Amino acid sequence: MNNLSHTYINEEEFIDVYVDPLKPAGFTNPLFADGDIETAKYFADSDGKFLFTPGLIHLIYGLPGSRKSFLAQGAVLQHGGVFIDLETSVVAMKRRLKKLAYNSMASEHFAFPETYQDVEELVGVIIGIEPTIVAIDSMGELISRFGGSTIDDMDVAKVFREVLKPLAKAGHSVIVTDHLPKSGSNNHFPYGSQNKKAQSDVLILMEDKGELSTLRLTKDRHYIYGSEGFSIGDEIGHLEVLDSPLQIAFSRYSSGLGIGSQLISKIKVAQDRVMRVLDLKGVITKSQVRELVGGNNAVMGEAIRQLEAEGFIYVTAGRTQNNGNAQFLNVEKSGWEFSQGTHLADLK
Repeated sequence: MNNLSHTYINEEEFIDVYVDPLKPAGFTNPLFADGDIETAKYFADSDGKFLFTPGLIHLIYGLPGSRKSFLAQGAVLQHGGVFIDLETSVVAMKRRLKKLAYNSMASEHFAFPETYQDVEELVGVIIGIEPTIVAIDSMGELISRFGGSTIDDMDVAKVFREVLKPLAKAGHSVIVTDHLPKSGSNNHFPYGSQNKKAQSDVLILMEDKGELSTLRLTKDRHYIYGSEGFSIGDEIGHLEVLDSPLQIAFSRYSSGLGIGSQLISKIKVAQDRVMRVLDLKGVITKSQVRELVGGNNAVMGEAIRQLEAEGFIYVTAGRTQNNGNAQFLNVEKSGWEFSQGTHLADLK
């Protein structure tokens, strides 16, 4: 087939130019498409690194109590994004938000659609705004608004086709929460149709670890986290609710290091500092220890719990000089071995 076309330079001279026969059919070369390749830009940790990426669908799942909703709410509140709540009432959400120390303007775009038509209209509006982060709580309730079942492949496909993918295509970073089976052998993927896994760009399993929840990567279609050194199955960080002020915080681990390494190291440092404070001050309240030691509240709580379990300290109830109720920390046995390099000089 001859796909050369004469392009005349003048009346007598011409050059042959190749004509792509498929061009009129709507093909394009992605390398020359408009727009930049997106990187993560939503929900920053303490170092300013982000967790969620524009244009992708992130499915966050776990057992009840694993703080999935907290993760979605924290991400939205940090950026003043959109939160579509299909699980709770406006009053219940008001109760939670009033406890959190975020600017009231950060929760301007919360929605509580009740019907399929409500969801459709809402999606139409969101598609037309500047890209932001959009969280939907939860997948099961979203599918039920469409009269579908979470175990049906076609129903799941419909929700992705009519809600989630249009939002992602409009440039929004989409987060959807979902549930993990309470029993059975399938403890790595969300409940119901495996079409959820197939259609999502990112899957993150949240696991309750007491005062914090870890985030385990189970799918990374576009190698967003892989480019940072994380592999499928790695814990990429943990979520906690901080005191003073009460906020939702994400802490990212170094690549490949999870609660079994990096966090344990932080706990040991906190234990060293607790034991030094008790050596210096004697019996003092738990709140005084937290104030003197400083650092992360969740890590500090775990450090104290482990010290008590190992018999180095014990906790008693008592009253302060102002006649208030308090818990006091006491040294139960000596012999604590301090780690080399732990910063203790500020404790006096």
